[in-house]
Amino acid sequence: MLLYNQVSKPVEWEANGVDYKWAPYGSCEVPDIYVPLLKLEGFPVDSVPIPPKEKAERAAAAMSEDAKEAEIQKLKKQLSDEEARAGESKRAAEAADLRATSAREHAEKAFEKVSALEEEIRTLRSDAAEYEKMIADQSSEIARLEETLQIELAKQTLGKPEPSKESDGKQNKPPKNS
Repeated sequence: MLLYNQVSKPVEWEANGVDYKWAPYGSCEVPDIYVPLLKLEGFPVDSVPIPPKEKAERAAAAMSEDAKEAEIQKLKKQLSDEEARAGESKRAAEAADLRATSAREHAEKAFEKVSALEEEIRTLRSDAAEYEKMIADQSSEIARLEETLQIELAKQTLGKPEPSKESDGKQNKPPKNS
């Protein structure tokens, strides 16, 4: 029996080592005993060919469906590409966030060090002012002591007789009482 493919895709079937093949909307001779089996298995074949007008309508619908499918595939690819770019952007943003966090932590540590150094500078300046005051006080005390020492030396020098030439710089000692 001559059976006609009812769809726009090729159909293949095998029975007892024989391959039966239908081109889209094409025909193929099949033994009559297999016809009920083919229908039972749901193969899209029939003894009447599809009328040309229906073929054209189906072809148009298939082309429309193919065009829709192509558009869907194109949109899916665009979506996939956008998701990939979004993933890259997210990874880049996360990396930038990590760098910013690290920089912020580094800046906070540096600020703490600067604050500690500023405090140390204030302490050292305060200590330096105290030391300068102590040096000024000690300088005043040294000047006062030098003046006192000069006065004492002057008193001692005025109250002593000058050594004579005969004694060669030795003082005359009073005679011993024997």
